[in-house]
Order: sequence, then structure tokens, then C-alpha cells
Amino acid sequence: MFISAASTALIITLPALIATVRRLAMSVTHLPVIVVRRINDPRVANTILVSGKADLIGMARQSLADPETPNKAKEGRFLDIRRCVGCLHGCVGHIDTGRRGTCELNPMIGHEADPDYQIRKTETPKNVLIIGAGPGGLSAAITAAQCGHHVKVYDKDKWVGGSYRIASIPPGKGEIANFCAWQAHTLKKLGVPVILNTEVTKELVEQEQPDVIIAATGVTPIIPKKIPGVDKELVVLGQDVLSSAVNTGQRVVVAGGGLVGVEVANYLASLLKEVTIVEMREGIALDETPAPRKDLLRDIHNNGVRVLTETSVKEIKEGSVVVTGETEEEIPADTVVLAIGRVSNTVLADQPKEAGYDVRIIGDAHTPALAGAANREGHLTALSL
Repeated sequence: MFISAASTALIITLPALIATVRRLAMSVTHLPVIVVRRINDPRVANTILVSGKADLIGMARQSLADPETPNKAKEGRFLDIRRCVGCLHGCVGHIDTGRRGTCELNPMIGHEADPDYQIRKTETPKNVLIIGAGPGGLSAAITAAQCGHHVKVYDKDKWVGGSYRIASIPPGKGEIANFCAWQAHTLKKLGVPVILNTEVTKELVEQEQPDVIIAATGVTPIIPKKIPGVDKELVVLGQDVLSSAVNTGQRVVVAGGGLVGVEVANYLASLLKEVTIVEMREGIALDETPAPRKDLLRDIHNNGVRVLTETSVKEIKEGSVVVTGETEEEIPADTVVLAIGRVSNTVLADQPKEAGYDVRIIGDAHTPALAGAANREGHLTALSL
């Protein structure tokens, strides 16, 4: 008999929560009970078994994230396991929208027989300089090192993960950080230096003399200069809120109802802030896939977030925001959070490119998207060296 928990991209369902209902199943059947869903750690699976809450454990999405999970667990290599983060983007998200099922964390899934995706040892190792330690840059570094290239990674931040690390901060998203840790651990095992707190300059490039530069330099948030008052002190950026670079007041207006804006709003509402989302389109989080979007909308509703759609910010004043459209109102606000959108940041790639270096731009720096696209692009770019 199978027992299954509800899937959730918010990862609010506790891993293996459903195991606690085994006693109910045993009251209606004498068949072995198989517990599944959100079990992505063999140690959790073993705890369920030894506590008598299941006879067997099933892992589905975890088997996509890392098909070698059972073997690695048997050998005690728990840090080597790439754990599913429950995002529902590559697996359920792709299938629900008529695309080939894959995994955001594992670019090989769906391409197991595709020769373009296979790791191949190079006969001509290159010196590869990677700018940016987000998912795309680290994916490229891992694959390039596995192919036999000499790789160095630089990032101006003091942590790896880039915007994906920041994405782990909203409610229910903490498991995302596991992937950042797995990438860092894998690079350490491969002997790849990851130099943090260091911005790549012309002098650094000349010192390294790379054969190839892979620029995974991410995005820059859009600041709509045409909105009167956008330069006031009460205006902050969504990414700065999540990274705790800034604090907000009690009354917050989030300008922009895409995925980033809604995640920021949900985060602030979970801290008992009074939050209003202002979005020009007819709905919010429209850039999220169906299954996780449903869970996210339910969560912001439960957290009391006010949502104004088909409405735009007309003016930002001291202590209020004037909106127009479907809703005409002046909303009291201590803080205005901008989550209007983002554009590719290629500044660090342009200078070495102009100097004649072979520069490959990947990830959000190439096309802003979800982390899975950056992981795949990093993997394929490294294979093409």
C-alpha cells in the first residue's frame, strides 16, 4: 500500500510527514506500507524504517536529482548526494506544460542517451576562468573540471550561490541552500579553487591568462526612473530585503508581482508586516510554473498579503504610494520594495571580450530564467570547450 503526501514547491510539507499515518493504513490492510514524497535524505528514510513507520521507502524526485543516492548512502557519502529541493520546475513543471521531464538540479535527466550531454575527457586541457559562483557558474566549473580542464572560480560575494542562495530565504524555501552547498562541496572534492570576496578586474584577468572566460555574472534589478519618487530613501530592492542588506518598516508596498516580488511579499508577511503587492498584469507570479504557483498563492493568502492587479505605481511619496489602474488609491507605506524585473549583467564580461579573450556568457547574464536553465547552460558550455 502506498501512502503519499501532498507535493509542494514551498516545501512547507515536512519531509516524510506522511509517515506518521502508517498506523491508520495498518488498521485497514496487512500489506507492506510504502511511504513516499519529500524524502530526499537517506538518513530520514532510515529513521522512518527503524521507527516502524514504514516497511519500504519510495524516492521519485530524489531519484531524478541524484540517481546514485542509494549507492552513495551505502558508502556513507552523504555530502555527495545532490538532494532534491522540491521546486517542481523541471519534473512536474515541464510535464504539466507539455515539455520533456527533466530536473533543475541535474542536467543529465531527460538527456541520458544524448551524446551532447555526456562527460568527455579532453585531450587539450584549457585554463578556464569563471566569473560568478551562482548555479550556472558552478555547474560549468564542475563539468569543466570533470572534463580535465584547469578551473578557477571568482565571485565578489562572500558566499556561493548567487541569487539562488537568496531564493532560499523566503518561507519554505530553505532546502534550496542544500544545492548551493552540494556544488561547493563537489568543487572542493575536484580541487577547484573558489575565490570569494574578489571582483574580477582587468589586472586579474591579465594575471590569470585564461584560455576561456565563462561569465555567469547574473542580473541587475530594473529601477523604473520614470516613477516620481523612486529615488527616495524608503525605496529598496527586493534582493536587498531577502539578503538582509536593508530593513523595512511595518507597512510595505511591493511594486511588481512577478515571482520575485511575490516571494519577497510572502517573506515580509511571514514576519507579520502589512504587505500590499501592486502588479500591472492580470495576475501575480505568472512566471512561476502551475503547481508551485498554486501553493505560493495559497501561502500569501494565509499570510494576509493584499494583492492589487492591473494596477501600477504612479508616484512614491514620503509615507505613501499612489497607484492607478484597476485600483485608484494612495496606500500608506513605510517602505517600497522594487521587484519590477531584471536585466542581464554583462559588465564584467564586456571588457575581457573587447581585449580579445574567448568569453562565453551563460545563465542569467545571457537570458534571465530559473536556475535549471543556468545549470544546463553551464554544463553544456563546459562540454563545448
